[in-house]
Amino acid sequence: LTPSRPQVFFSGELHGDEVLGPNIVLYLIQYMVKNYQKDNWITYLIKNRLTVLIPAANSQGFYYERRGEIYNGMILDPNRDFPYDNTQGNCMNTLAARTILLTMASHMFILGVNFHGGMEAIGYVWGSYNHKDFNKAEESPDDLAIHQLAMLLREEAGALSKYAIPKYPIGRMTDLVYEVSGGIEDWAYAAGWAHDLEGNSSLIECKSYTYREFSMDDVKISNDTIRLPLYLVETAKQKHPAEDTFGSTEGIKEKGGIYDGHVSRNIRLSLATIDLACPYINEVSYEIFNRTHLAIQWKVGGSLYVNETWIEWGSIHTKNSPKKQITFPSSTIEKSATLAGVSFLMDREFAFRSYIPYENIANVTQVFRIAAITDLQWAQQNDPRPKTKPLTHLVRMRTENQYTAHTNNSAVINTQNIYYSFTYIVSNITAKKIENPHIVYGILLGSAFIAMLILIGFFICTFLIKRKYLRDLVPN
Repeated sequence: LTPSRPQVFFSGELHGDEVLGPNIVLYLIQYMVKNYQKDNWITYLIKNRLTVLIPAANSQGFYYERRGEIYNGMILDPNRDFPYDNTQGNCMNTLAARTILLTMASHMFILGVNFHGGMEAIGYVWGSYNHKDFNKAEESPDDLAIHQLAMLLREEAGALSKYAIPKYPIGRMTDLVYEVSGGIEDWAYAAGWAHDLEGNSSLIECKSYTYREFSMDDVKISNDTIRLPLYLVETAKQKHPAEDTFGSTEGIKEKGGIYDGHVSRNIRLSLATIDLACPYINEVSYEIFNRTHLAIQWKVGGSLYVNETWIEWGSIHTKNSPKKQITFPSSTIEKSATLAGVSFLMDREFAFRSYIPYENIANVTQVFRIAAITDLQWAQQNDPRPKTKPLTHLVRMRTENQYTAHTNNSAVINTQNIYYSFTYIVSNITAKKIENPHIVYGILLGSAFIAMLILIGFFICTFLIKRKYLRDLVPN
């Protein structure tokens, strides 16, 4: 694990009687573990993300199948217990809310999902009273990005045609569900900046009256820490749907098929959420073209729209330098023309392809890497509240030229908005290797064609010789 690894958060439930979420989280863990080193995408997500999952924060409620926690005869709702747009003192009284706050305070999550049940929806900020105007939710500063991601998550989940269940409706929580005080989604979005931009009227100091032996007074939240889009995913109209509607492992890869169900479609949604935490380049392949160029192909993940992507390359003299010490040259870098398109999740078949000159020179190693800039449109706004530029790590790490943030426990985001692949080495030895199976097939087909021509030529020559021989035997 590294401090800068993109981090993603999942909560299976806050209301104990909504049972789908914990099942989704546990089956998600099982699916990823079973497919590690078997599925390239799953393997990448495990190696390149820190995914934190709490299957049942309200474990008491889940055990007793009731909505809230009980403390001294009082029923406490964990999803009204967070210190945003709440009454002073009326927060951090449940163990579920405290568990999540402590988890978020010690991480720097880019994205997250909070599962619920009782309806079908994907909701996002705002869902608080203080950001309601004329009975509608106000626009958040990151609204465009959050909305576009919600659209993609809806498509990834898909419809359950077997049960006549449509795709999830999406929207701001006040408009789609209802507004609340002390909700986790609004707090998770605003806790890192609300004190500076909205003051104590929004982000309050809790004076909890429960569990005094577990004091929260020493918990400090860095301004950089908690500012993530946390999606409210209302998984099903029933809080206890029948287990035969959960779906199966086969249903995860067969969206809308007979094996798809409530759990399998939300595993797809969850995998997409993990992927979207940070842009990356993958599935890079190359082949020698016409002996003069390298044809390079790649895909871009962790994003929606690829505004620009290109190849950078250079050469390094390696006569006295072992390959393991090769780094990308800081000067004499060449750049290909820029391309634009969509990400892996938007179109799994789409790939970028470009060409660079191929240099086959003794003692020279050619190196290249892929660069990409994604989702610049997320900086656009209409009429946000508060009136400020986007505030989430998700948006700023893509739209700002240099973005840095850190937590109290040294988790770090330090990035430009240009994302690079690994450096690929193409020496005069390795470049002669066939890097693409299509080239192998081409060589085999070419060889077969040449052999066929030789065979045809042999038969023609034999025929002509025999014909001449017979002509010579027949008297004039």
